[in-house]
Amino acid sequence: MAEKNEDIGFKKDTISKLLSSFFKEDKTRLSGDAVLLVAEMLKVFVREAAVRSQKQAASEDCDQVDIEHFEKILPQLAGSVDSQSRRFGEALE
Repeated sequence: MAEKNEDIGFKKDTISKLLSSFFKEDKTRLSGDAVLLVAEMLKVFVREAAVRSQKQAASEDCDQVDIEHFEKILPQLAGSVDSQSRRFGEALE
């Protein structure tokens, strides 16, 4: 198990390949800063999912987080991402 102070994240190459798979044109390039930003956002998203799942398990008097706890908090995370995406889009206009 990882220590709390240990920095765990996503590999830059994995993020880059994942994002590139959605590009419509082969000429589209991705900067290193963009990859780092998305990796950081994913890390925050995963950490938030873990914390919410843990709280859900605790509210059900469970000592262990199961997939059912994660599934119950998933709509909260999806709604949070949708509203943040809308606000980001409005800021760009």
